[in-house]
Amino acid sequence: MKLIKTTALKTGVQTAWMKWEGLFDRITRLRSKRVLSYGICKLVVRPFHGQSIRSDSGQWLHAGDWIGELHLDNGQVLELSRSLGPDRAALKTARLLKQSLRQIHEAMDQVPELAEVKALTGITLLRPGADPWAGL
Repeated sequence: MKLIKTTALKTGVQTAWMKWEGLFDRITRLRSKRVLSYGICKLVVRPFHGQSIRSDSGQWLHAGDWIGELHLDNGQVLELSRSLGPDRAALKTARLLKQSLRQIHEAMDQVPELAEVKALTGITLLRPGADPWAGL
């Protein structure tokens, strides 16, 4: 009986989360220039808001400059978790993320809309300290 309640609660939370994701996706599309999909990632092209900052490469980023926000497609991550289990889904997500970053890296030189993007940003709950560009 407890397992059924736990499963129902988990399913309910996942359903609510995905509804929030849908709303967030619609809001994001309204506040951005473009949303592009690359594998398990979405790249949201929008203007930078905030204080000017200098990147590790020495390039400055100022308010109004175009940035690309990286977002995981949580629907795909949830589906992987449901079909593979959490441990295997985490490994698969990491592999798919690496492939997506390769695609984005290539697109930065090939897609005219991305020529204006000065920086990529992202927030993640994935393990800190990992260099996503390593091995590209």
